Amino acid sequence: MAASNKAIRQALRDLALHGLVASDGNTRNRHKTWRLEGTAGLEAAGHVLSLPGSDMGGTARGAGRSGAQHAMAGNESITAFVLGGPAPEAAGGVGTVTDWATEAEVPLPGGRRKVRQDAAWQAPEIGVPVLMVEVDRSIMSPERVAAKFTAYRELFRTKVKSTDPALADGELADRTVHWWRRTWPGHTRPGYPPVALVVTDVGPLALANRQQKVADLARDA
Repeated sequence: MAASNKAIRQALRDLALHGLVASDGNTRNRHKTWRLEGTAGLEAAGHVLSLPGSDMGGTARGAGRSGAQHAMAGNESITAFVLGGPAPEAAGGVGTVTDWATEAEVPLPGGRRKVRQDAAWQAPEIGVPVLMVEVDRSIMSPERVAAKFTAYRELFRTKVKSTDPALADGELADRTVHWWRRTWPGHTRPGYPPVALVVTDVGPLALANRQQKVADLARDA
């Protein structure tokens, strides 16, 4: 294991010399954190994974300066989806890491505000064209967490011009579709795409209370 870790560290240093990765700091366990660096890093990773740039998300720049606690919580959430829960009665994992994008930003109408997804999961083969994931480490007020769902509602209501050739000659109103349906055309379920809230760093009672509070505040969303 030590030899394997040494090889990984050396590989990361080589990538850093080429401007493809960078380290901002260490986790609470003093493990050095690494992230992709800028557009070059995202493009290089996308080439290896055979993914377009639109699926690569962001670089979580600066996350390691505070121990990368939020970024690590996001990674742990993705790991839980892929591997499944540790409890005997827990469901098994689904999908792979390459089905995920993290820290992706989507502009709201007007371009002044953005919705930043902690993670987005695409697994159309099991009926999930897209699932947005928000990670709540229980340090943000319930009002701020609920406001994220309001922003998602605004985003999901946004309409754009359809790229479907079959609609090219139609009336303008008939040539507009919801942004998310154009982005994920395989999404056929009724209603908006689902948004999952993953709450961490809190006990069972506080978890239940926080979930209920956020649900009450975000009910209209």
